[in-house]
Amino acid sequence: MLAIEALAPLTIVGGVVWAIAQPYRVAFIHRDGKGVYDYLFQPPLLVVLVGVVFGLLIAPSLVRDLLEADERAEG
Repeated sequence: MLAIEALAPLTIVGGVVWAIAQPYRVAFIHRDGKGVYDYLFQPPLLVVLVGVVFGLLIAPSLVRDLLEADERAEG
C-alpha cells in the first residue's frame, strides 16, 4: 500500500526535478517562438499533472479496494 501511496509524490517530484534539470523544456521560462501547444503541453508539467491526478483520483480508490480485498481474504 505504501508503494502505491508514494507513486504520486514521487512522480510530482520527478516532474519538478525534470523541469529544473532541463529548463529549456518549460516554455514559460524561454518564450522565443512558442505557440499555444508549447504552453499547454510541456512534458515536465504534464508529469506533475499526472502525479496530482493519480494522487487525488486514482490512488485513494486503489488503496481502499486493496484494503477491502485484504479484509475479505482474512475473514
